[in-house]
Amino acid sequence: MASYGKIVFPNGSKIWGIPEGPDIIRSYTGSILFSDEAAFQPSFEAAYIAALPMIKGGGQLIAVSSANSGFFEKMVARAE
Repeated sequence: MASYGKIVFPNGSKIWGIPEGPDIIRSYTGSILFSDEAAFQPSFEAAYIAALPMIKGGGQLIAVSSANSGFFEKMVARAE
């Protein structure tokens, strides 16, 4: 079953497209958070902080982006 921004599979798994920012992330718990063009999201740092409980609880963050300065660049530099 699919609706705008959301797919629900027969086994109950869901893929949900949400807008950037911390508010929706803080309201739900997922197992994987995929963030595209993270370096260009003005609220990426706040969203990352809001997602930390999920990540520390066993979830996973996958953030990808083309190059841009800011919080994402600092995250990549720390990971190297």
